[in-house]
Amino acid sequence: MKHSVEPLVDVLKAARHDQAQSQRALSEQTGIPQSRLSLIENGAVDLRVSTLLQIARSLELEVMLVPRRTVPLVHAITREAGSTAEQQPLYRLDDRDD
Repeated sequence: MKHSVEPLVDVLKAARHDQAQSQRALSEQTGIPQSRLSLIENGAVDLRVSTLLQIARSLELEVMLVPRRTVPLVHAITREAGSTAEQQPLYRLDDRDD
């Protein structure tokens, strides 16, 4: 059974771009050849977990496994944490407008 790592690679690539970092700079930081980084970002090679961790941590990201049932909550929290809009609570204990 094959699963696409494309969403993971997209996050890594976006983080690299957000930090205005070139593949060459990331290569120097991680020790992974730039040509290999290019292949990874283009989906041309299967990404090893150790390589994923190495790249992610170099980009100030952390790879975590969470129970599948909590994925919507994790998405909501991370989406909210990245928002520049006024912070809103993710839940309410009751219907009061305190």
